Amino acid sequence: MNEGARIVPKAGSATITKTGGNFAHTFNLLRPYPWFLPLLVVLGIAASLAEAIGIGLLIPLMGVLLQPDALATGSGVEQAVRSLMLDDEGAIRFVLVAGAIILLVLVKTVILLGYAYVGSAMTGRIAKDMRITLWDRVVNSELAWFSHTDHGRLMNIIENQTYRTTEALTALTIVVGSACTILVFGAFLFLLSTPMALIVLLAGGPIFLLVRRLTSLANRFGQALGDSYARIAGYVMELLAAMKTIRVFNQQTNETQRFADAADSLRATFLRADLLARILGPLLELIYLPIFLAVLAFALIMGISIPVVLAFLVLLYRMQAPLKALDGARVNLAAHSPAVKEVDWLLKSTPDERNRLGSLPSEGLKDRIVIDRVWFSYPGAETPVLRGLSTELVRGEVVALCGPSGAGKSTLVNLLFGLYLPQSGRILIDGQPLESLDIHSWRKHIAFAGQDSELVRGSARYNIAYGAPGATQEAIEAAARAAKAHDFLVESPEGYDADVGTRGALLSGGQRQRIGLARALIRQPDLLVLDEATNAVDTATELAIQSAIDALGGRTTILIVAHRTSTIMNADRVLVMADGRITEDAKPQHMSAAAALLIGAAAPSAFNEKASEP
Repeated sequence: MNEGARIVPKAGSATITKTGGNFAHTFNLLRPYPWFLPLLVVLGIAASLAEAIGIGLLIPLMGVLLQPDALATGSGVEQAVRSLMLDDEGAIRFVLVAGAIILLVLVKTVILLGYAYVGSAMTGRIAKDMRITLWDRVVNSELAWFSHTDHGRLMNIIENQTYRTTEALTALTIVVGSACTILVFGAFLFLLSTPMALIVLLAGGPIFLLVRRLTSLANRFGQALGDSYARIAGYVMELLAAMKTIRVFNQQTNETQRFADAADSLRATFLRADLLARILGPLLELIYLPIFLAVLAFALIMGISIPVVLAFLVLLYRMQAPLKALDGARVNLAAHSPAVKEVDWLLKSTPDERNRLGSLPSEGLKDRIVIDRVWFSYPGAETPVLRGLSTELVRGEVVALCGPSGAGKSTLVNLLFGLYLPQSGRILIDGQPLESLDIHSWRKHIAFAGQDSELVRGSARYNIAYGAPGATQEAIEAAARAAKAHDFLVESPEGYDADVGTRGALLSGGQRQRIGLARALIRQPDLLVLDEATNAVDTATELAIQSAIDALGGRTTILIVAHRTSTIMNADRVLVMADGRITEDAKPQHMSAAAALLIGAAAPSAFNEKASEP
């Protein structure tokens, strides 16, 4: 494979070569359902017993047909079953026993139908619960973990590996059912003829070694297949996110070739795995045939009665299907083991942000937010982003947060939202440490709108109400009017039901910003963070939006991350950041010339002119 096909690092699960490892991760998924496997075992044994007893009753039937006067001959088992058909006076209960055989076959069929239903229904339920749990893990994961985890790997697990895990669960039900049948039939074989059963047992050794080797191969092929799916998923995500760049630089042909290389790698890996699965059945049939011939030859040499030999061979023949199913299921478990391990990894390793924060309910912001000597570094980074930062935000204030790129503005916002926690220092909400609060109750009182407003797939109405689920149409329209989104929405043929597209792709940049702002305003938050929320709109629209924001003053604390002079001059205070610290905290009119030059928002004269106004 050429360099272009190596798109995403491997998903990274170690290869499992032992069958026990294949089962272990699958069993982990069944822990919430402790009754599932025992129920399968009971049903499997019951069905196998019904069939084995029915086959055992063939002995007296054949004995009567071939040797009607041979009641006293044969093994103890043979005489015992013949006594079911012959009474002391020699009357044959042929019809009764024949009816019993038919009844046992019907019972076995009904039990197997129940087994199939339970297996299918529970596999579907487990798969559904597993997907929901995986998604819950991802959406509630700590942002640091999520940001540093390969998103292609996550998408591959949720979309592809969950399907393959479902296949593994299906294979496990086959293993359980087949094992029950083999155990019951094996016990009956020993009851019928221990010598012949020992021959079968000895002949099964090479088959076991062969299947173990195939299992190891299937596991390696399954690992490679999972890695190939992860590379494809990662590449698709990158391509969709960079579609504009690909077109601007005219790289469609190159990217198509890269995708073709990755797809060809996936095809080759799938071919190896699929061939292994397809040759297993014919190969095992070829191996089982000599065992049947050896048993028949031994029976003739030892002079074992024909009814016993026939019953033994019927049982042995009937064992062929569950043996093949067991061997195939073991190989399937091995092939799907890497997928199961990936699912198990995501279920176990995802850090839940709900576990690292407190449970104290938040009543919103009543007084002030105090940021006290906060230090913060992103995971894996050596240089701190925030260096002992201290400031406060008073309820009802409009505060502009300014500074050059990399100063730490976005990081401070992330900390205020509880997306990260400081390594040292504290953030106090009305005197309560943020980490002691129930993060969900705190976030009910905050909102965000930015220059890159991420919209979700759905209508404009749905996106605006995303900030306040269950909001009335009147509230939705009021927020849209305040954000100057109402006019362009009503001009659309679908109105508020217009589809915004994937991440708002069907809207212009300014329209996305206004929808995002409406989503924030409808929440009527105690803390509103605006990150260049009006940089994609014209001056008249910005002034109208600014009026709506000003109307929140006195009740809502507004933190504006901005560089525009007009935005900064409307703030009550300006916080200037540099190198992870607050270097200046002043009213806009009192900002120093050095601070104005540092933030690059405007020339110092602009502030001086504003300060000289009456």
